[in-house]
Amino acid sequence: METLGYNVILFPFLLFVLKVVNIRAECERPNIGENRVLTSEPDKPPYLNGSTATFRCSYGYKAVHFRASKSIMCIDGQWTELKLQCQKRSCGSLPDIPNGKFLLEQGIEFGATAVAECNMGYYLVGQQYRYCENSGWSGRNPTCEVVKCLEPPSIVNGELEDVSYEMYEYGQAVTYRCKRGFTLIGQATISCSINGTFDPSPPQCLVVACEKPNIPNGKRVEGTMPPYKYKSSLRYECQLGYKMNGSGTMVCEVSGWVPPLVNCTVITCPAPPGTENGRINEPLRGVYTYGQTVTYSCNEGFKLIGASERTCSGDETFQRSPPQCQVITCPAPPGIENGRINEPLRDVYTYGQAVTYSCMKGFKLIGASERTCSGDETFQPSPPWCQVITCPAPPGIENGQINEPLQDVYTYGQTVTYSCMKGFKLIGASKRTCSGDETFQPSAPRCQVITCPAPPGLENGRINEPLRDVYTYGQAVTYSCNEGFKLIGASKRTCSGDETFQPSPPRCQVITCPAPPGIENGQINETLRDVYTYGQAVTYSCMKGFKLIGASKRTCSGDETFQPSPPWCQVITCPAPPGIENGRINEPLQDVYTYGQTVTYSCMKGFKLIGASKRTCSGDETFQPSAPRCQVLKCLRPHMQAGQLEPDQESYEYGQEVIYHCKILFYNRASKAVCSDEGDFIPTPHCVGHYGILLFISLVLLLLLAAAVVYLMKKKKQSNRYSPGIQYSKEESSLK
Repeated sequence: METLGYNVILFPFLLFVLKVVNIRAECERPNIGENRVLTSEPDKPPYLNGSTATFRCSYGYKAVHFRASKSIMCIDGQWTELKLQCQKRSCGSLPDIPNGKFLLEQGIEFGATAVAECNMGYYLVGQQYRYCENSGWSGRNPTCEVVKCLEPPSIVNGELEDVSYEMYEYGQAVTYRCKRGFTLIGQATISCSINGTFDPSPPQCLVVACEKPNIPNGKRVEGTMPPYKYKSSLRYECQLGYKMNGSGTMVCEVSGWVPPLVNCTVITCPAPPGTENGRINEPLRGVYTYGQTVTYSCNEGFKLIGASERTCSGDETFQRSPPQCQVITCPAPPGIENGRINEPLRDVYTYGQAVTYSCMKGFKLIGASERTCSGDETFQPSPPWCQVITCPAPPGIENGQINEPLQDVYTYGQTVTYSCMKGFKLIGASKRTCSGDETFQPSAPRCQVITCPAPPGLENGRINEPLRDVYTYGQAVTYSCNEGFKLIGASKRTCSGDETFQPSPPRCQVITCPAPPGIENGQINETLRDVYTYGQAVTYSCMKGFKLIGASKRTCSGDETFQPSPPWCQVITCPAPPGIENGRINEPLQDVYTYGQTVTYSCMKGFKLIGASKRTCSGDETFQPSAPRCQVLKCLRPHMQAGQLEPDQESYEYGQEVIYHCKILFYNRASKAVCSDEGDFIPTPHCVGHYGILLFISLVLLLLLAAAVVYLMKKKKQSNRYSPGIQYSKEESSLK
């Protein structure tokens, strides 16, 4: 009985342990990829330790090695390596198409498309495309049939040179000819083309004749007399003093003379050009006719070189060459003191040529700066001279100053510089120089308050201050981005001296975070991404037997990192479990227990264990189930039918002794019993009867009883026999 009791307790416990081990070793649903898919099986998931998962190749793929294993096994929470490798199915080569071919630019593996194409002169009958599918090439091969043309069209006043057929194949040609008296216009031979018609269009048979040309002031120089038929040619020229407008050669075509008839017009010359430094003496006309003349003369200071008269000639130009007017020349002019002639000196100057004078720096020119070669072959007027240049002191400017100490008089080339007070900008040149006109140049600058236009806004951001129409020097604006964006560039811009806000405007860029790291003995619950945007979050959890230290949720924050700091997985530990009163922990106590470690309890003698004897360090860092307790052992009052107990109580404590007394005719094998640690009295109180005596007494009592019965019956009979007035028949008497 004791062995059976232990088995009843131990068997469920073993099942529980095995279940825990299996749960801890359970595998996640496998996801292999690479064109391999998991086959569905009943009761899966979950995938317990030792279970298998079977894969097959995706649609359109087949196994690289036929004997490769298609299954993997879950061992201690990890899947074994899958040997199955898959590759695209090949549909093989396509059969040839007579008079055509397939274009296999995508190859012959699953998903490829083959394009049918016919040779020149053939057209496709059937489907142009075939697709490589899981079961092979789709559809059937098309065919290439030869292109054919119907009978060629007939032409008016003409016929085919050969016998006509009802049908012609691609490339076959026919030739036309015209009846006598008619001319073939167009291509005599046409062919059956790729589109099933004859190309080019058939020719025409026409009667072509051209009239005799009538060209006034013209004469025929080549060609025959009329009549003029198709392709007859003539050439005309114009009479003296006339020109031909167009080509003088013409050909008789279907539409008539080609090109159209020309005419002879009077030769004209455009107005002749003038001559440099001279003139044409007569009033100019828009057009001059053949033989008209013009005369030339030179301007003052020039002389005429060449013929003075020119005539409009047959080539529509004036002949002879135009004359030239040659300039009068002067010798080189003299130089001046403290000055120079600006142009390089020549040995000879022509009429009207000039030289200019200028003084050296710091001098001004007194007299004419230019002298010209005149008609008397000398330079006029008289030469100038050079005098030192001075300037009075320049004025100051409002909201600014001249940077150098002022002088009463400045000499040529001396300068002053201007600058403005802070917050003002200089409008005009900052530097003025005593110039040749005895004034400071350029004009004096002025100082204007520096302003900036309102700065532009910011996409996905804002300017923090209310905007103004105009900002003055030194005023600033600050930028900030909307939530989820970060500022790239300076957050503060100031109205600067160049009338713009500096530095360059920032921009707002979406805040992103790189993928957060995993944690040892734990995992990120969601599928990892390469990049996370502001506000996106991940959650962490630990493997069984570990607890999460830190926040379980981390969010992509404004500093482009996940916050708060990553948690970590710490082995779950339990403090040493407490002892129990009147009992003990059977194993040596440790300071710390790790997840899954167990302790067992037992009680001291005289006590029994109430609750589970085994406790395990669990996920909540406590030992479970609750601690048992040791209860004082008591023995219930034994049932005594033939005796009595001393003392006589309902229950007895461990070790308590009782004395029991048996009734008469009974005896006890032991007169004392003790309450044991099993909750029973040892030995069991029991009164045993004296069976021999009891049997003898029972027999005596039975004999005495029987004798008494017999005696009573006899006595009754005698009483009935002597009763008066009552007679019984023989039968009734016997019944009685």
